Amino acid sequence: MKINKNEIRLSTGHPSLLVQLQPQTILYSPIVVNEKGELVDGYRRFQIESSAEMNVVSTNINPVIRAAYAFNQRTRQWDEAECFLWQRWARISNHDLPELSHTRFDDRLFSIDQSLLSAMAIRHLTIRQVLLILDAPIRYRPFLTKLFTETITLNANEMAVFIDMSCDLIHRLGVSTIQALFEEPSLAAILAGGPGQQKQTGERLLKQMRSLRYPYYQRKSEQLEASWTKLRLAEDFQLKKHLLLERGILEISFQSASAAEFREKAGRLFQSLESRNWDDLWQEE
Repeated sequence: MKINKNEIRLSTGHPSLLVQLQPQTILYSPIVVNEKGELVDGYRRFQIESSAEMNVVSTNINPVIRAAYAFNQRTRQWDEAECFLWQRWARISNHDLPELSHTRFDDRLFSIDQSLLSAMAIRHLTIRQVLLILDAPIRYRPFLTKLFTETITLNANEMAVFIDMSCDLIHRLGVSTIQALFEEPSLAAILAGGPGQQKQTGERLLKQMRSLRYPYYQRKSEQLEASWTKLRLAEDFQLKKHLLLERGILEISFQSASAAEFREKAGRLFQSLESRNWDDLWQEE
């Protein structure tokens, strides 16, 4: 059947309304409405299609959220974020979805702003990362929200360190706001690097913030880099320097395309253990 697009009613809180869609997005689901004209399934097609009249499938299943869950049960990735977004929709709709694999969430999540919801919907931020922002002082949250949704990308552990160092540096450097902190020349230069490199920008910021906060850390980092260079392994082996500096854990990785290459590299690494330069990696001042 056909129905005028303006006559279709949307359900407030539907997770698909949080995602910015592109016209080239591949669409599979038909548009499904109930007898009241409420959209049950096909939100993405509804948002993208520009036709005044739309082909729809009618169903008498109610309530809308339970019908939508039945349609999407096997087609969505029901991770923690997805479960939260549907739990949020259920709460807005005054219904329950006990079938969800995750049903208990921090109450603060249900009142976060649209930018955080959208970042969660596209998996740019995890629930833990959103909670880290909510744990920050309230006056810092708007800036951190904008920073983590638009400018940089860090994993949850890195984000926790980033927020902690931001709060500490504000006091150490004697600035009045978090915005003023990131106007510090070395940090501002990194942020001015341009869009499209969010992960690299985040990692560079984190490294520079460590240098500002821990001059000793920077000195040890340079010493470690020099010791690693002396071993002449850097071309084929990767040292996770931050793990050794921060936690005293030595982790080295390498890639091999064959068993022969694996044996050759593993043997070379083993033979290098006779070098005294390894002792320098662990040397404490």
